[in-house]
Amino acid sequence: MRNRKSAFPNTRRDDIQAMIPNLKELNTKVQKPRYKEVGNWMVRHFERDAALYVTWALLHTSITAHQVTFITLCLGLLSALILALPGAGGLFAGAILLQIWYLFDHVDGQVARYRGTSSLTGVFFDYLMHYVVHSFIFLGIGVGAYFSSGGSILMLFFGFIAALFMGFLSMFYDAKWKAFYHWFQLLKIKEAQFNWPEDTQKQAPKATSSVAKRIFSLACKLTEIHVVMNIITILSIFGLWLTSFRFAEILTVFYALLLPTIFIIRTIYAVKGNTLDQEFKDLVRL
Repeated sequence: MRNRKSAFPNTRRDDIQAMIPNLKELNTKVQKPRYKEVGNWMVRHFERDAALYVTWALLHTSITAHQVTFITLCLGLLSALILALPGAGGLFAGAILLQIWYLFDHVDGQVARYRGTSSLTGVFFDYLMHYVVHSFIFLGIGVGAYFSSGGSILMLFFGFIAALFMGFLSMFYDAKWKAFYHWFQLLKIKEAQFNWPEDTQKQAPKATSSVAKRIFSLACKLTEIHVVMNIITILSIFGLWLTSFRFAEILTVFYALLLPTIFIIRTIYAVKGNTLDQEFKDLVRL
């Protein structure tokens, strides 16, 4: 949790810089517990380790974790702006900047953990940054598709739909946790033990699922931002050579169809199946 006080309240800036350890020692101080086990494959195997080099460099300055989050927000919005440029070059440049944005997204937490300034405010700001950037990415691609299609208003509409439902998916998960918090208040729960999903999933054997569920799970995976980002990057590279393919338009239409479908199915399944009630029972041991 980010405290407002510095971890080194009576130490001069030059002395603080001299105290910064080497990368190996820094790694033990700034990484999350089980950072090689929790999270998607990209953050486990690459992003958190690569972010360490940026963190080490920034710790030699007076920059705060909040400021790093703000820089990350600016990088994300700039990538969306560049994605809106016409032509394959705009899609490629925007995709590269998205990769840099995702790298910086793992720096603010490392800076906060090293300096002892972690806080709920920092977590809130980080999540808010995610939601803004995630939606603006699709707005940017939609505008880029508008230009590449010769001014098709339909591409702007599809881009808006994709951006809107990307935000709705974020709202879906937040509404779930808000409902959990409301249920805690309603039941006046004062003490409880928790079965955190990342712990129970590691211990429990993987259950077999139907083909339909596996297909839906794959479709959901395609909406995760690190997957979206890598799809954009790969297609943008192909787009530099295959100029006859309008990849911005393909991306816009694909996600304008996929994101609403995922949101609608998830919502119907949650409401009809009362899945949140079961999730709450699995999470909380009273």
